[in-house]
Amino acid sequence: MQQHTPGPWEVVQLNRFGPFAIRMNYSGAQTFYGVREIHRGEDAHLISAGPEMLEALKELRDWYLEHTGLPACNANAAIAKATGGAA
Repeated sequence: MQQHTPGPWEVVQLNRFGPFAIRMNYSGAQTFYGVREIHRGEDAHLISAGPEMLEALKELRDWYLEHTGLPACNANAAIAKATGGAA
């Protein structure tokens, strides 16, 4: 199963004229900061919201199943794509 770097992620602008970057922070044996350059600010904000959006989508999927008894097919597909196949 593919693992993503847990959030929070944040958008930083590398200099006054760009590019933007995503700073990923997680704790393990040491704190690691990863930076990925992105040249469109809108894309950077969307990417940085990824971990939170994935968790929100999982909550909505579970609520839908509990209250309707039906699978949320599009949500399951999006979750599987985001997690490398594990919904």
